[in-house]
Amino acid sequence: MQNAQLKITHIASGDLWAGAEVQLFTLCDSLKNDFNHHVEVILLNNGELATRLNTIGITVHILDESQLNTLTITQEVIKILKSSNPDVVHTHRFKENIVGGLAAYFAGKIPSLRSCHGHAEYYPSWLKIHKRFLHILENIIGEYLQKKIVAVSQQLSESLEKLFSNKKVVVIENGVNTKAIQPFVKNPLIKPLSNEKINYNIGFVGRLVDVKRVDKFIEFAEHWQKHSTTPCNFLIYGGGPLEKSLKEQAQNTSCSNKIIFHGHTEDIYPAISALDVLVIISDHEGLPMTLLESMAIGTPVLSVAVGGIPHVLDNGKSGTLVENQLAESFTEKLNQLLNNDEDTNQKSLNAQKRITEYFSAKHNAEQFIKLYRSIQVPNE
Repeated sequence: MQNAQLKITHIASGDLWAGAEVQLFTLCDSLKNDFNHHVEVILLNNGELATRLNTIGITVHILDESQLNTLTITQEVIKILKSSNPDVVHTHRFKENIVGGLAAYFAGKIPSLRSCHGHAEYYPSWLKIHKRFLHILENIIGEYLQKKIVAVSQQLSESLEKLFSNKKVVVIENGVNTKAIQPFVKNPLIKPLSNEKINYNIGFVGRLVDVKRVDKFIEFAEHWQKHSTTPCNFLIYGGGPLEKSLKEQAQNTSCSNKIIFHGHTEDIYPAISALDVLVIISDHEGLPMTLLESMAIGTPVLSVAVGGIPHVLDNGKSGTLVENQLAESFTEKLNQLLNNDEDTNQKSLNAQKRITEYFSAKHNAEQFIKLYRSIQVPNE
């Protein structure tokens, strides 16, 4: 029955409040409140994701990985799945793919699938035999125990297709809650450059980890201050393991007073709305939620052309793309962006329309519902 209520159990870490967690929350919210499906979530950490899921009335089971070993967690997940008997189990990230894939199988061969939110950060060498074995095990579970592998972008899908068999990988792009974002939508979208007293706010939003290349953002800030007469502040929203070293790098620049660290910010929409330009300068990306949120709000995007970003930005029609991570290249593109209000505003309007048509939470949930139904075990 195409309209029958589905019972869906998600399994995730929940230790962070970052892009993958935001997307999971957005999906659960839409599945429950837009489509009236029954959603439960198993998390391995009690954090912001658990709090927000509880707020919207979703049952959350916490199996604290700091207190329980992986075998015990797997056994507990099996018990929960046998009790709740979901139609589908949906896993997110490495450890949860292993635990969830095995638990779904041993709980009664419940159909399961996984979402891949981005490229793996690294692949361990054979010198780290235990970790190498776990990566091989994750791939085996994805191939033989899970029904589908969901990639958040076509570029990520092409990488995953090298690991998994034909038609195993499908693309479902992320979505944003446009209703929640609506109060923060900007108009006009960018301040006129003609006002010489304006200080533009150029921002990075994300985890302070290697792949995000915040070091390159700081290099860009210093290059801008040396080569442009337009005053800009460079704002960094996010926390992570590189925070101390990045602050030291910023302190050693000639413009340290212009580089401002705001730390982890859970209510990020007002911050994005206050930015004049959002910068993405990562080594690689799947499909960053920050990109979609900025597009929906109307904050112009200046991004390196990696992963699914060029597709989402319609190859430059809905944002400004940079072909490399060089500070000189970002400075050149930011100059163009700030000096052409009409073109920049039109790109932002295109971006808002593109989000509404293709990247809304509801559209994302609809695609997942179709996928869930396609892997369901038919009633006998």
